[in-house]
Amino acid sequence: LPRDCAALELAADAPVARLPKARGADPETLREAIDEAVDMLNAADNPIILAGVEVHRFGLQDALVRFIGKSGIRFATTIMGKSVVNEELPGFVGVYAGVLSNETARAAVESSDCVLNLGAMLTDLDTGIFTADLDPAKMIMASADVLGIRRHQFPGIGLKTFMEALGQSKLRSRPPLPPSYHASHSFEAANGTAITVARVFECLDARLSEDIAVVADPGDALFGAIDLTIHSRTEFIACAYYASLGFAVPAAIALQLAEPQWRPLVLVGDGAFQMTGMEISTALRYGLSPIVIVLDNAGFGTERPMLDGAFNDVHRWAIAELPGVIGGGRGFEAHTEDEFSEALEYALGKRDELVLIHVYLDVEDISPALQRLTNQLGKRV
Repeated sequence: LPRDCAALELAADAPVARLPKARGADPETLREAIDEAVDMLNAADNPIILAGVEVHRFGLQDALVRFIGKSGIRFATTIMGKSVVNEELPGFVGVYAGVLSNETARAAVESSDCVLNLGAMLTDLDTGIFTADLDPAKMIMASADVLGIRRHQFPGIGLKTFMEALGQSKLRSRPPLPPSYHASHSFEAANGTAITVARVFECLDARLSEDIAVVADPGDALFGAIDLTIHSRTEFIACAYYASLGFAVPAAIALQLAEPQWRPLVLVGDGAFQMTGMEISTALRYGLSPIVIVLDNAGFGTERPMLDGAFNDVHRWAIAELPGVIGGGRGFEAHTEDEFSEALEYALGKRDELVLIHVYLDVEDISPALQRLTNQLGKRV
């Protein structure tokens, strides 16, 4: 986007380039595909839906919610698909990403005898660096322009067409969906106890509300966040495809400008923050109020368990002092659980103020998700 165009206003009647209308699916091919999919789902004892990013992209959230309600089939999401629908809906088991997943989500998906993949792109991060255990013979794969059932391919049937037709099909009646999976929704800070990554996310999970949109940077900020409960749809934003460090602070600016009813809560590591974190000045310039939580473990903590060395070290900034540099906002240092809890409580209570929370972590402290991943990757060596 040319720099001199970023702040221009668009006319309401400005011409918009549109893609040519896609050809409709061949009726006989669609009928055969739906028959095979329905037979497979109805024969399954414990089917599960794996909802992905394309449900976001094509505005199919309502169709997904209706299908979940009609079918009585439990559902998980991928990392890129996280928050595709309200995660408090009955039947939600969590985020599935191979060994990055908690045990509840992983067991639910990998033990299923029919995985209905709706718009999930099985990339490196979405599969937990290819640790996902998914049997193609037990999968229905529906994406933007390709439908595969087991190893059969049905060309010309897109995700929207497939979901609409499947939603109108005769599916087996199942018992009411169980309550969704939740981490603990209570948090009591231990005074004077050093804060850890795990406790940061436990505190956040107890405090997040419907008007908070989480923006997670790649690394442990993202891995630790996959089990946060998101209370509405499309309120979890992450660069989980290209995994570009430094994404979250600038993304929070775009998010709050586009959706001012949401307040961004940024999760970012100290290394990534030093790449783009001074964009908090731009946020202040436009009157925005993100909460920026910097997880400081003195370097690139995602890399250390895999291959450590001086190249992972990062020079420490006085992040809580940055509001004084940019001329606005409020900064906090959090070494302990009570300091973090108090800083977060202040931030949530100041809707219109930019707040930085500098969280000091032990250099070897990593989230349970990253611990699971590095343990598994270590077995490959």
